Amino acid sequence: MAGPLSRRRGPALRRARPRREAGGIPPGRRDPARAARARRAARARAGAGRGRGVAARFRQARGESARAAGERLRIGAPGLRGPFGGQPGTGPSRARAADRDGGAGGARTRRGDLRGHRSGETVSAIELRALRKRYPPREPGGAPQDLWRGLELTVGEGEFVAIEGQSGTGKSTLLHVVGGLDRAYEGEVLVLGERLRGLSDARLAALRHARIGFVFQSFNLLAELTALENVLLPDYFGDGVPDAERRAREGLARVGLADKASSRPMALSGGERQRVAIARALLSRPPLLLADEPTGNLDARTGEGIIDLFRELHRDGMTLLVVTHEVRVSRAASRVLVLREGALFPDPRLEGSA
Repeated sequence: MAGPLSRRRGPALRRARPRREAGGIPPGRRDPARAARARRAARARAGAGRGRGVAARFRQARGESARAAGERLRIGAPGLRGPFGGQPGTGPSRARAADRDGGAGGARTRRGDLRGHRSGETVSAIELRALRKRYPPREPGGAPQDLWRGLELTVGEGEFVAIEGQSGTGKSTLLHVVGGLDRAYEGEVLVLGERLRGLSDARLAALRHARIGFVFQSFNLLAELTALENVLLPDYFGDGVPDAERRAREGLARVGLADKASSRPMALSGGERQRVAIARALLSRPPLLLADEPTGNLDARTGEGIIDLFRELHRDGMTLLVVTHEVRVSRAASRVLVLREGALFPDPRLEGSA
């Protein structure tokens, strides 16, 4: 009887407790300040464990086939959506199925094949036509802010183009548009024979995963993964890359980090982290590489090593579009453009310096 009796008496005893003084918190009510602190602590714990959670899922997936891992773990990790995949359940495999059924995006374009949808003729790697981007007014009743006023750009297959310009001119935004990460624009964008405006989210994710490599100034490596595992991330979040681990090890060897495969980012220098990021961008052997300030966080000597690697990729026939503030990067390019006043202008001082 003790148990039921205690349960019956419990609420009565709680009701019998005296209420706190005026301004206090009634019994049975949570302290709002304490609840807010608890929520903040929970969010902090979730953020701290995010990398560890991804690392655990990654290592579990490595015991499966690449295709099975891609199908089961289609969703992207927080902070990694975009270059490595798309919306949950809309990965490259569904995009390829949509292509077979004649879905959005026109005829299929195989990896490395730069042929147009209708004519069958070889096209440029990148074409921007009358590209405009507009931001809403800063103040109510104000005029919209035009970032670009009808950009025109053609980048040929195998060309190395550098874009310079002051901060705030939209250089990084331009790379995001070309890479399909930013779709809020006016005009036409063609990348590797694909009109980005007409692509579904799934097809756009497949294009990024298989045919476009991304290199960022901040490296974007997961601290809980080794260098090899970071290079393998596109395989994990995509639909599988043939011989992914062999390619990843070859990529690390190519950037001079074969002996660092088991090292984590904290044990690597800034230049080594950037080289891991480049090896990751090259895992699927994409025909196009987009790089945003790739030497911005590196010293002069380390930066030269990255530039030499870009020269080698250019000689191998890869198309490179690089945003930079540094003249040493521009001198390696076959063409240099300056973004100012919402338009692109050639820089004859540096063109052809490579």
